[in-house]
Amino acid sequence: DAREGAPPSPADGLYMAGGATRSDLFLQMHADCAGLPVYIGKTAEAVLLGGAILAATCGGVFETVSDGVKAMVQSSRVVHPDPVSAVTYERIFRRFSSIASIVAPLSHRLTRWKPQPVSSERSSLPSPACDKI
Repeated sequence: DAREGAPPSPADGLYMAGGATRSDLFLQMHADCAGLPVYIGKTAEAVLLGGAILAATCGGVFETVSDGVKAMVQSSRVVHPDPVSAVTYERIFRRFSSIASIVAPLSHRLTRWKPQPVSSERSSLPSPACDKI
């Protein structure tokens, strides 16, 4: 759904790094939902590696950022999609989508709601017992 409306691009997989890659369930769900393998980066410092790739490209070491990525990024492992789970997630997503379109107007109304000040009538109510402690 995240790719809906985007220009088509041939994706060979998802590339992930960071703390979330420690969760096998997180990785498997992404592979199943996308129908693509998930490649887990070998380095824990993906941001630094990205900066190094950009610097090397700007410095002329690589002709393009893609060349830098090909030369410097390595995967420690790959999680492959499970076709049976992918079908299950697709069914869940269709149900979610139908519910989301029904709930959306209510959600929008709630985000615009502003609480009204409490009337003076409420100030005459007895205070809770904890106020006397």
